[in-house]
Amino acid sequence: GRRLIQILNKDLDMPLEKIAIVVNRYDPKNSLRIDDLKNIVHHDQVYTITNDYERVASASNLGAPLCESSPHSKIAHELKELAKNLGKLEFETLKKKQFKLFGWF
Repeated sequence: GRRLIQILNKDLDMPLEKIAIVVNRYDPKNSLRIDDLKNIVHHDQVYTITNDYERVASASNLGAPLCESSPHSKIAHELKELAKNLGKLEFETLKKKQFKLFGWF
């Protein structure tokens, strides 16, 4: 992970603020804590998605988005937070462009 971040940042000139680590199916009972992971990879932008296999499988079998089939679940909340945090810059830029397009700014 640390090497990949270095390649993306140094070799491919990607700013660190555009790099995020997402740990899927994270179990807080595991011996690896988020702070440990941040220290290992030397990067602070680390997100976790909880392990909720049954809910995800059920949503998949229903053919419905997880955030619609289980909107109040912990995993749905984490996915919404992840989308909000990762999409913040793009959303704000898009919103400003749209307002300029319609002459509101």
